[in-house]
Amino acid sequence: MPDLAHPRSLWLETASPAPPPVALGNAVKADIAIIGGGYTGLNAALRAIERGLHPVVLEAVEIGWGASGRNGGVVSTKFRASLSDIAAHHGLETARRMHRIGHDAMDRVERN
Repeated sequence: MPDLAHPRSLWLETASPAPPPVALGNAVKADIAIIGGGYTGLNAALRAIERGLHPVVLEAVEIGWGASGRNGGVVSTKFRASLSDIAAHHGLETARRMHRIGHDAMDRVERN
């Protein structure tokens, strides 16, 4: 097994302590199993809960241990190409949809 030791990130060092993890028993009942406790996995769990489902998040190390805990923490709605370039290459509706999705994601991060 690879050595999983590495320095703790700024985010883990300065965040409120997470609740202690709960080891799974022999039988676990859930509507959905989510592999990984990073941004994507935790967002999927939150969305499942909002829909009345009971998710179980399976994380090998600790919440936010991988790439989610090591990034620059920047949340942005900007794309590499301008929206006018995106519209020129993919159509105005696609550019508008990308803009809307970016802002919806930003709003979600701010709420949670």
